[in-house]
Amino acid sequence: LKAFWQSQATLFPLIGEAGQGKTNQLAYWTEQLIAHDKPVLIFNSSDFTSITLGNYFKGVFSFNIRKDIHRLCDNINRLAKQNNQQVYIFFDAINECLKYADDQSNTEGPLALYRDICSLLAREEYSQFKILFTCRGFTWKNVILPHTRQQNAILFNHHSEAAKVRGFNNDELARAYHIYQQLYQMHTPFEDIDRRVALRLTDPLTLK
Repeated sequence: LKAFWQSQATLFPLIGEAGQGKTNQLAYWTEQLIAHDKPVLIFNSSDFTSITLGNYFKGVFSFNIRKDIHRLCDNINRLAKQNNQQVYIFFDAINECLKYADDQSNTEGPLALYRDICSLLAREEYSQFKILFTCRGFTWKNVILPHTRQQNAILFNHHSEAAKVRGFNNDELARAYHIYQQLYQMHTPFEDIDRRVALRLTDPLTLK
């Protein structure tokens, strides 16, 4: 994450499957940014089935609904630049925006939301904005990624394994199992678990 903040990239897609900790990671980063008095906005992407991103933003900042959203974004970016701050904008689970609000085309919801994020926020002139979104691997690979060519210059590690949330390795599983063992008074030592079962438990959702 620190590498993203320090880079020239604007968009960070955090990819992973259900239950692998994307939302928890986003919540943790949000808490850390707030603790350091950094400006951060976090959105649940399923909300955008009933309201557009522009109108949602206007509501958050009590901005006149009839005015151009870019006037608001211009002001936010200008103030952030004056105060030597970055503005962190997080979207959780864009794959859950099944139908984007007011979209009259047949565009799939996650792609329509991604395009609006790029159109409104991921713009060259908004140098102070850092935008991170989470997405399931299938939706990213098959619905969104084929349409990201125009954003290649501002996407952070979009082809890298570092931008993907994976299951536990053996050491991580042992530590996680120990936490659950204490929480739920489980008596079976990790070392005694059948290897085939342990392999399945590398999926955090299965372990949970």
